[in-house]
Amino acid sequence: MFVIDEATTLAPLAREDAPELFALTAANRAHLRRWLPWVDAVQTEEHAREFINAAIEQREAGRGPVFAIRHRAGVGGVIG
Repeated sequence: MFVIDEATTLAPLAREDAPELFALTAANRAHLRRWLPWVDAVQTEEHAREFINAAIEQREAGRGPVFAIRHRAGVGGVIG
């Protein structure tokens, strides 16, 4: 985990982040669509789980990490 400030950290994306990541994506879909063309393909929590599983496989294969941006303990986004 990397500490950004007292309220914000970066932590490796984990399978248990799927419900919160999906909810965040769904709630911000209209805004995100401008920059993230894949956002409309994420229609279920299972889609978020598939993304997380791929990110974990990527990290374990040494192809780079994907982090959950946590703000006040909640998922605020991802970065990789």
